[in-house]
Amino acid sequence: MPMPWLPFSCGLPVIITILAGGVFAWDLLTPLGWIPWLLYVPTLLLTLWMPQRSASLMAAGAFTLLIVLGGIFSPRGAPVEIALFNRSKGIVVLWVATFLLRWKETLIRQSQEAWEQQIKARTDELQRAAEHLNNEDDKQPPSLSVDPKAWQPILEAKRPGRPDILAKMLGLYLRDSRELVDMLLAAPPNLDSEAILESAHGLKPCSAMMGAYRLVELCDQLETLRFAQSLGEASTLIPVERQEFDRVCNVFSAELARRTS
Repeated sequence: MPMPWLPFSCGLPVIITILAGGVFAWDLLTPLGWIPWLLYVPTLLLTLWMPQRSASLMAAGAFTLLIVLGGIFSPRGAPVEIALFNRSKGIVVLWVATFLLRWKETLIRQSQEAWEQQIKARTDELQRAAEHLNNEDDKQPPSLSVDPKAWQPILEAKRPGRPDILAKMLGLYLRDSRELVDMLLAAPPNLDSEAILESAHGLKPCSAMMGAYRLVELCDQLETLRFAQSLGEASTLIPVERQEFDRVCNVFSAELARRTS
């Protein structure tokens, strides 16, 4: 299984060879009945970090041969039957560990492939959504109240299995922004009130984030007129802003209904 620390993985064959050689030398110097050859098992685990998929099989084959050779050339100690039985069990343990390593590598590889497929599918979905939004935008007149391209970052933030972020934001906008517009409508009888400035200033950032750029322009104009104390022009502009807000809400409501149906 490939690992990110490439220099370490490239040096592993040398490390494994040195460790295996040390275990084999130790096995040759100890009488039968001793089990230094059992250290081949933890040495085998080092192959988990090697990029070659067949590394564990090759190591297990080599260690099996070394265990057999150690049994042949080690000094006599315990009865040969006992030594043969112990080494046979060791070889079984060695190959069971090899099987488990291969199984884990397979599971990790399958998990990585599944994750890559999900990422590719999600990328394709986002590309199709972007193309759809671009096509829809080309069909709309330049004075479109809402630019769907502004939703693209929100769509990209959505994760599989998670709630629809765009639907949630559309719902919050429809709920919270109406209070600001109601405050604005209550302002004309008292145009020197801070209600005009407060409502226009509060409506701008959320409208800009959701692509209601025409409404943002009207809020800018209203703020400018309020600062300039052009109360008559501000009074005329308020109904225009309310009409634009209604158009924006109609677009958002339709999109919210489509996403929650």
